[in-house]
Formats: sequence, C-alpha cells, structure tokens
Amino acid sequence: MGLRRFIATTFVILFVPTLILFRHIDQVHEQKRLRDSGTTQWSEKRGDSVLEPSLKLHLEARRRVIRSSGINIYGRGSEGNSADTVVNGPSHVSSKKRYTLEDLRKLFRHQSKKCPFRTKFNFSEVPLPKTALASFPGSGNTWLRHLLQQATGLYTGSIYCDDTLQNAGLGECLTNLTDRVLVEKVHEPNYRGYDRVVLLVRNPFDAIRSFFNYKFAGHKKALDRVPYQSKVWFSHVDESILDWKNTVVGWLQHFPSKDIHVISYENLLHDTVGELQDALTFLGMPVSPRILWCTFLNRHGRFKRLKKAALSTESLYPAGAKTVISAHFLEVVELLRNSFPQRQFTVQNFMQKSSLI
Repeated sequence: MGLRRFIATTFVILFVPTLILFRHIDQVHEQKRLRDSGTTQWSEKRGDSVLEPSLKLHLEARRRVIRSSGINIYGRGSEGNSADTVVNGPSHVSSKKRYTLEDLRKLFRHQSKKCPFRTKFNFSEVPLPKTALASFPGSGNTWLRHLLQQATGLYTGSIYCDDTLQNAGLGECLTNLTDRVLVEKVHEPNYRGYDRVVLLVRNPFDAIRSFFNYKFAGHKKALDRVPYQSKVWFSHVDESILDWKNTVVGWLQHFPSKDIHVISYENLLHDTVGELQDALTFLGMPVSPRILWCTFLNRHGRFKRLKKAALSTESLYPAGAKTVISAHFLEVVELLRNSFPQRQFTVQNFMQKSSLI
C-alpha cells in the first residue's frame, strides 16, 4: 500500500507539471497558427485565441446578436476554425453614431497604432443579398474592395479574372459565388441577378484619366506626359465620356433608391472612416470603432501607386472635351441630388482635387 502511494505521489510530482507544460506549449502553437491563418484579428495583445472567461462571455453575446439577424457574417476559416474575433477597446455590433477620424484618434490615443493586416478571408456560410459594386473603371473599385475586406474578413467578388488582384487577396472569377461574397465588382451595366448595388462614383475627369493610366501602366505605375499627347489618349476620352455617364445613370434607373448606396470616391478619400461606416451599415455588417480604426490604419493596401503623376488633370483635356464632360457631369450630379435629397450631393463633393468646374 505504501509503495503504491509512493508511486502515485511521484507520478503527480514529476509528470503532472510536465503535462501542464506541454499543454501550455500546445496553446502557444495554436495561437501562432490562428494568427498565421488570419482568424485572430485586431487584438492589441496577439494571443487572445485562448479566451479569458469574461472575453468568452463578451464574444458569445456578440454571436447571439449576429445570429439573431439571420446572417453569419464571418463564415469559417479555411480549416474549419471560427473566424469570430474579440475586439478590444470600445466596440458594439452596430452604431448610430457616425464616427470621424478625430473621434477614433481620441478613443485609441493610448493604444497601439498598429493593427494586423488581414491576409486571409472567408466566404459567407449562408447566402447574402447579391450586391453589385458598380463603377466606371478607374473610380477606385479596387481600393474600396480592399477596405471592405479588411473591415469584415469576407471576400469581395468580381465577374472578371485579374490575376494581379487575385494574388493580392481579392476575390476574382467568383461569378458562381455571388451570394457568398460581400459585394461583386462589375463595370458594365449588367443589372440582372443583383438585389442591391453599391455605386462608386468618381468625377469623370479623374476617372477617365485613371482608366487610361491603368490600361497602359497597370495598377501601380503612373504615366508621364507623352502618352497623353497621342491620338490614343484623345480617342480614349471620346469613347469614355458617354460610358462614364451611362454607367452611373443606368444603375440609378434600374434600382429603387433604398437598394442603392452611392459613394463619392472623393468623399471616401477625404472621410474614409465615415464613408466606410455608411457602406458597412448599408451592407448589414457589424460596425465598431475598433473595426473602423484598424481598417483606416491599413487603408492603403497593396495598390497605392508607387509615384504620383506630376501632371495636372486640367492640362490633359482639350477644351472641347472639357465642355462635353462638364455638361454630362452636371446632369449626373443633378440626378444624384434628386434621387438622394438627404445626401445633398454637389459638384464640390466630386471635385475636391480638381479645378475644372
């Protein structure tokens, strides 16, 4: 009897601490694996995967609210791990307050100014409303998709197949998953099959130029003056004038205003936080100060142009083209103003960087 007790005591003293140590090591490896897979996001202390009881209660409360909406906005990770997150700092599922960058700087002034950059994204496990992200090419579609993916952890889709964007983490060639992605990129007036639309509008002078730049220099480089003095540029301008107008007008006329959310690219540029919050609210996604703050800190993504073109937009357009573009531009702004009187769209909203009008 004494021998058995001695053996049992020795086992407890020698082996139990070892088992506890191995368990701790396993937890550390699990935290690292979750961080690498992108399933722990935006925590000041990386390693929140092993949750304290109070954090578990907080997370479960968030899950109950999300489940009650009937939509699983997170989905599952690629290995079946839940992509729910613990959000540090002020947070809630939605907010009636429209935050400004100054608000967020005050809220997080004593916290780190670094947030993990999302590199892993999920598809929704349940169907979402089929949402087009429509724009004329060169209007900032790629940047807005980056912001939405960083804010939600969900893929955005596209009816196109751009290998460069796909390699950077954006969803391409996903036309069979329209209801499993947050939004689907489309430039053509292809209205069928969509339940609603996020319409991104950029002033035509900058959009037409940006589209030309993309066609001949790709996503990140900027052209010098020479190509803008060629017949190719003038032909591009002539072809694009009506295309820009028809893109905006077409989508506005095919959906009721309640199913359209218009984003001015210029407003998104100057008020990224507020415009992103409005877009997430329209899409039914959770909004919190932390989500907005981290998305803002990681706002540039991988497609910020390596250098800014030194040419002024005003110097590139012939006088006749300026007149025609301005006339169509004013028509579109008037249509936006009449369709969304509460938004108070003006020409100045779209011309914050240009002096052409």
